[in-house]
Amino acid sequence: MLQFLRMGNKRTKTLWWILIIVTAVTFLGGFVFLVGVGLDTSLTARSRGDMGTVNGAPITRTDFANALNEQRQAFLQQTGSDDDPEESRALETQAWRGLVTQQLLSAEAHRLGLKVTDREVVLALQSAPPPMLAQAQAFQTDGKFDPQKYVAALKDPGNNWAPFEDLARQQLPLRKLQERLLASLKLSEPELR
Repeated sequence: MLQFLRMGNKRTKTLWWILIIVTAVTFLGGFVFLVGVGLDTSLTARSRGDMGTVNGAPITRTDFANALNEQRQAFLQQTGSDDDPEESRALETQAWRGLVTQQLLSAEAHRLGLKVTDREVVLALQSAPPPMLAQAQAFQTDGKFDPQKYVAALKDPGNNWAPFEDLARQQLPLRKLQERLLASLKLSEPELR
């Protein structure tokens, strides 16, 4: 290439130099663009230690660990035994899919503008305690959930219910969306059979 730069007239040399500069700028600009594209939410999520993202919303390791723990507890209740390695992988897959589905439904509920009132949160906590509370020893009598103990604890102003209220605020829009979807489902008599 240097040979072509040395020979020829001044105009040819100028064209070659312009071509080299444009190529170098394009090459460097391409790297900057590719690096910039790589700095999306998934890379940011990985740098924070998140498991992944769904529509820009992170799925944290804590969320995954909690979902996996719930899956394992449900498996233990259903089967009465601990999971083996193959079942453990299946539970991990179920937990991950559940989190992804929850994120997608949450985004759709937000897009539709489904809101939750304080009264709905209180009613949800009163009528359907979260599974972790229903299984807590403090609300058990003879190994079964005792609604009277739970209602008494709800009325106690010394208890901090904020984490459970936040959980209800996250879950209620999803329930509303699911209710809308089910209400819009129309099946004929033969399809039901």
